[in-house]
Amino acid sequence: MYGSTCADMQVDVMGECLSSIKHVVGLDAFTRGRIIGKLEEGRSVTSVAAEFGIAHSIVSRLWRQFHTTGTAIWGFSSGRPRETTPADHRYIVLQARRNRRQTAGEIARHTTHATGRPISRFTVARRLHGGGLFERRPVRCVPLTPTHRRRRSLWCRKHRNWRDNEWGRVLFTDESRFSLSSDSDRILIWRERGSRNHPSNIIKRDRYGGHAVLVWGGIMLRSRTDLHIFDAGSVNGTRYCNEILPDVRLFRGAMGLQFLFMDDIAPCHRTVAAKQLLESEDIERMDWPARSPDVNTIEHVWDFLGRRLAARTLPPVTIRELRLALQDEWAAMPQQLIDTLILSMGRRCETCLAVRGDHIPYDRMFLAGQPSQGCFGLQSHCVSCYFFNKASFYPSDFSFTTRGLLATDHVILNHGQVTWTTPELAPPSPNYPTTPTGGSFSSRQIKRASLPYTAGL
Repeated sequence: MYGSTCADMQVDVMGECLSSIKHVVGLDAFTRGRIIGKLEEGRSVTSVAAEFGIAHSIVSRLWRQFHTTGTAIWGFSSGRPRETTPADHRYIVLQARRNRRQTAGEIARHTTHATGRPISRFTVARRLHGGGLFERRPVRCVPLTPTHRRRRSLWCRKHRNWRDNEWGRVLFTDESRFSLSSDSDRILIWRERGSRNHPSNIIKRDRYGGHAVLVWGGIMLRSRTDLHIFDAGSVNGTRYCNEILPDVRLFRGAMGLQFLFMDDIAPCHRTVAAKQLLESEDIERMDWPARSPDVNTIEHVWDFLGRRLAARTLPPVTIRELRLALQDEWAAMPQQLIDTLILSMGRRCETCLAVRGDHIPYDRMFLAGQPSQGCFGLQSHCVSCYFFNKASFYPSDFSFTTRGLLATDHVILNHGQVTWTTPELAPPSPNYPTTPTGGSFSSRQIKRASLPYTAGL
């Protein structure tokens, strides 16, 4: 009982202290001036407190503060004084902007040497944050020479005014390599200090080689090719002619003379045999500027597949599982996503011209008529020959429109003819001829089903 009474008394005393502090802070400057004036007239603290209806301790503390500081204004302490001056703040930010690869520790050592005062790396980090600089991973892009920029600008200037139906006749193609061990630098982990080398905090990755598969695919408005998975090794001119170009010939027969084939200028694509085969099939090849993976829309598709593989509940652990997963994700990819990417080519050209042929800053570009909600930075990619897949694409950045086919249509390409299993969904445009449903199909047919976009994607 006695202990309980003491505890209650302690709570009451603490409550009175907090209440008195609250009352002192709550007094306005005019009331404080009146209280100090009455006390200077010779009034007692008790009488002044009774007149204003406040506690005796509040008036006493206010009178003591006036004699100590010379003011009756209640002020809060700003804490420990800063180790750096405003000039030091500007120097720290200037050092980071001059060399953006410096660490906070290096800047701290340089600042300490320049000022003669010890400054920690944590202080430098806070000053940099106050100056609007934050630690971020740099965007990886292919190097561009003035010649590359000039040719990119010329290409974009030539195609900037293309209409949607002109982009719709282009088949965008490329290769990509998918590995069982991710090489993405976007993977972050939570760990404690000093646990850097703990087995749970280590990501095992083969820098050279490793288990991976090389794939080829093509996309176009309202359609796509099958995903071709190479058996082993890399792509050379012979494999390109024997395994890839026959599929391109099928699309050329379906589209007619308006068909336009796009592939980059990788050495395996520009062999004499490949050129002769395309000319013999009367396939027009689209001119393409060197080192322009950020212009090719299929790069976003590769990143989409990579993210879908990583988001699986049971990621593939063997090459066979990886092949099957790639086939499934390619077939389940919404056609509206592909259509939106292809219809963004005009804006890509405009953005490339705005930066004078330099790398396209996708955070400034509208891909679906709406600004992207997150970072949309396509980074360098062109697989199997000289680049790696380092894209950054978020499907949630798109606001899909009603363009493209419905989610229930099926298209069958059969030796140059397009068959719609639901003829009423066939577009009236002459660019996409139709044939009656039915007939026998050989092993060379291509069958594609568009699936609806769901929230799980």
